Amino acid sequence: MSTRLIAALSAVLVALGASSWIWTLPPSAGASSHREAPLTSKDPTIDNVDVFAFVSPDDATKITLISTWIPFEEPAGGPNFYRFDDIARYLIKVDRDGDGVEDVTYEWTFRNEIRDPSTFLYNTGPITSLDDADYNFRQLYRIREIVRGGSTTTLGENLVMPPDNIGPRSTPNYGALAARAIRDLGAGITEFTGQRDDPFYIDIGAIFDLLGLRPFNSAHLVRRGTEAGVDSMGGFNIHATAIQVPRARLAPDCPDNAADKRCVIGVWSTSERRSTVVRGAGARTGSGDFVQVSRLGNPLVNELVVDLARKDAFNGTPPTGDAVVLDRVVDPELGRLIELLYPGIDVPPAPRNDLVAVFLTGVAGLNQQVNSTSSPSEQLRLNTAIRPTAGVCAGNTLGVIAGDKAGFPNGRRIEDDVTDIELRVVAGVLVPGFNKAPNNQLGDGVNTNDMACLGAFPYLANPHQGYEHDHHAVGSTTTPALPGSGGGGGGGGGGGDDDDDDDTPPPPVAQVNDPNNDDEEDEDRPRLTEEERDQKERTNRSNRSDHVTEGGVVEVRCEASAPVALTVVRPDDVPYAVIANIDGNQQIRLLRETRAQCGSIQVGDYLEIDGNKESEVLFDADSVTIRRGGRRVR
Repeated sequence: MSTRLIAALSAVLVALGASSWIWTLPPSAGASSHREAPLTSKDPTIDNVDVFAFVSPDDATKITLISTWIPFEEPAGGPNFYRFDDIARYLIKVDRDGDGVEDVTYEWTFRNEIRDPSTFLYNTGPITSLDDADYNFRQLYRIREIVRGGSTTTLGENLVMPPDNIGPRSTPNYGALAARAIRDLGAGITEFTGQRDDPFYIDIGAIFDLLGLRPFNSAHLVRRGTEAGVDSMGGFNIHATAIQVPRARLAPDCPDNAADKRCVIGVWSTSERRSTVVRGAGARTGSGDFVQVSRLGNPLVNELVVDLARKDAFNGTPPTGDAVVLDRVVDPELGRLIELLYPGIDVPPAPRNDLVAVFLTGVAGLNQQVNSTSSPSEQLRLNTAIRPTAGVCAGNTLGVIAGDKAGFPNGRRIEDDVTDIELRVVAGVLVPGFNKAPNNQLGDGVNTNDMACLGAFPYLANPHQGYEHDHHAVGSTTTPALPGSGGGGGGGGGGGDDDDDDDTPPPPVAQVNDPNNDDEEDEDRPRLTEEERDQKERTNRSNRSDHVTEGGVVEVRCEASAPVALTVVRPDDVPYAVIANIDGNQQIRLLRETRAQCGSIQVGDYLEIDGNKESEVLFDADSVTIRRGGRRVR
């Protein structure tokens, strides 16, 4: 990471030196805003899940704003499938100057329409269009743009939201159906509202089990064996309100110069309910003023920064009142827990001015606003003059700390691994002397989402189908590496290839009619089972160093001579063979029923399959020799 970039991160930061892994793990044999506060956990339809704000990668003149709602939507949640609350309103707010007050607001409100109340069915037949008569329980919505001190404009009204993705009988060809709800609202504005795959990826099951990080299990105060991270969001859906707006509409005074603070906007999202809700037999009405009940800007703030005593209050507080939680930022509880639960890690002492910059004021030279230093407030700040650095969902998932200024915390893109970024920032990677291992290698082992992005707005993947879906995709035992940090962490060592190539593939983008798509039939190739196909898809998407067989491995014979050779036997059952970093070496491990391990292979070896040099591939062969090295080929 260059000195120039570090200076942009904080006025007190200097060039961060590269470190190798010097902390040896002992040997061993809610998410972004999901259920973040007591009250919202009991009221999921208004629970603000995530906020994304980024310069559109396929049109740098547009800013994409996305807010997601209703956490942990089980795809098979019928017969009353998920929808927005018709007596609440949902808002995305934009602060142009950093005073903590919204200057532009986009507001969504909803109404229900039941065409045939005599049936319990959500749909009475296949839904093939948004106005299909078989689409029985519909939601229609209005979207307005509200400019402070200016006009209120209705951008769209009585817009039909697409149905949830129920299954092949009810919602055949769902992608095409949902695409019809991507609407041009005029004036260069595009909008989509409806169900999507939850784009957030994190191992909540481990993190809220006393801050567990499975790749670092053996370094935890309560030790366990090293494991791959598990995507707790995998297989779940959310509902999204997404809008793409010309930059000039949000930052009208921006001279297209990234050094000008007038190009930086602050973004957050809120939901509101009427102050009085009256419930009767089969009825519910709201009256009185609207009251803010959920709020989200930067990810994970209410979960991991705000204490229980103030979580509900924070959800109802505007950014101008954020001084009440300043103590939780300058002396974060999460930092103290990292030191306590992972002996050997030191984090910077209070006061943490680096965290004040990231969360409350913006970082000098990157995304600080005109008034943000005099009026600190928690917002997701985006410098709209910084151009995209990669295509759709192809940016460096570690964002700014990895040198990619178009990523988090300069706004937030769909692909950004905000969990790993925030863990490392709290561990001090922006503070001189703390950008070292293991601080700069912390992560949960979930390095990419379980679903590929769409190649165009609204970018979020289509939702999981109720009829057929899986939960909790398995991630990696390693974490993404920062440039010059000596390799990713986890598994007890910072292994990696000996070459200088960047071996971390970008997250995938869904392709249409791809000739290399394995889903298309090929009579000359052996057919994969559904389980094998799913495992292959996950492996090819991941950043991990797993080597998975199509044919399976039930027997491994270790030869005393180097290189170690494996004999692969093709059974009916399909356990998976994995290469894992353990104590600085790469070891062969078998997962599922076998759960054995064999041999120890030095870092730098590579796979030789049927005489061909391979790496990071699915293999189907009689014998495999491990001679790992060189760059991955898949």
